[in-house]
Amino acid sequence: MRWTTFTITTFIALVLELGLRTLWVVYLGGVGAGPVSPSLLLILAVFVWLWASRSAALWAAVVLGVLVDLQPMAIAGARADAAVIGPSSLGFLTACAITLQMRSVMFRTSPLTMGLIVAVAGLFAHLITVSILTVRGLPVLTYGPISGWSASSQIYTRFFELLYTAIVAVPSGLHAEVAGLGQGASREGVPLALLTLLVVMVILAVAVAVVLVLVVVV
Repeated sequence: MRWTTFTITTFIALVLELGLRTLWVVYLGGVGAGPVSPSLLLILAVFVWLWASRSAALWAAVVLGVLVDLQPMAIAGARADAAVIGPSSLGFLTACAITLQMRSVMFRTSPLTMGLIVAVAGLFAHLITVSILTVRGLPVLTYGPISGWSASSQIYTRFFELLYTAIVAVPSGLHAEVAGLGQGASREGVPLALLTLLVVMVILAVAVAVVLVLVVVV
């Protein structure tokens, strides 16, 4: 995998995720439930874990996990100004290890596989992240809990965020065959597939934005 291509793709995916969050965000009912929006970084991560070499996949998990850690968390119905480096990185590393074990028995070019792996890998990543942040707030530790933190509300919110992401991941999984990837494909095709995935993300983001604008206008 070429890290220049990965860096550019990651940057644009992050810009799309943060820039379009207000357009495709969904507000959940329930006490303490935060707004949910799809995670393009998780979709990108799962793609890399499915196709890149083992070492590249693990390093990508760390980088993307840190970028997720740096984003403000949805707490008590708002975006809290809390950033703790580490929990999402460890969650992504665990999810990466699980995906590396699963990918050899998966039909990786299927769009449904992309959605399924995003759901499974994301489940482990979120559970580990919530567990670490919850343990961090225990009275026996000196850090103290994050203001407004509730493990149950976080699990509730992150479940629907993961479901939203998995649904978005299905059409984004159509890129693999277009990019020439297959069950015996060389990893030299990964840079092209990354760019193809980026194009799909942009098209999907624009389509969602147009639909939402039309809904508001009508």
